[in-house]
Amino acid sequence: MKYTIAAALVAAFSLGACSTAPTTPTQPVAALTPQQIGTQICPALEVTIPAIQAIVGLPQGAYDDLEKAQVVVSGKVATATQPAVPGLCTVINTLTASDAQQLEQIAFQTVLPIVEASNPKLAAELEVAQIVVGFANAVQAGAQAGAVTPAK
Repeated sequence: MKYTIAAALVAAFSLGACSTAPTTPTQPVAALTPQQIGTQICPALEVTIPAIQAIVGLPQGAYDDLEKAQVVVSGKVATATQPAVPGLCTVINTLTASDAQQLEQIAFQTVLPIVEASNPKLAAELEVAQIVVGFANAVQAGAQAGAVTPAK
């Protein structure tokens, strides 16, 4: 089950990163919209967070962090004392750049450390995906600023 989680995260983040690459040497790198980032990240988070929450024996702080992340990702049902909170993955069509960044932070700053503590090999695979995403974002930012010219 842990390897299924890794495969889902690695695939989602790697595909998102690869989709920023130019199709021809002279074509500029296209920026991913927040909606495209959400489309890549949300399915992985929606599967991964509940799967990790089901693991027995994690520190209580990990479960608390995952619960907070779950609310941001999937939302919260209204109660007698609190209104409903829509999750970012339930409103993908209206995501902002800040929302997309928040989803990436949940993936790499909340989920990854918990996986790392419970399974170092799986964490190493996820860190590779994080490096790929970081590199793709740097190339994308450089191309938008005119600092990167495609290889010929």
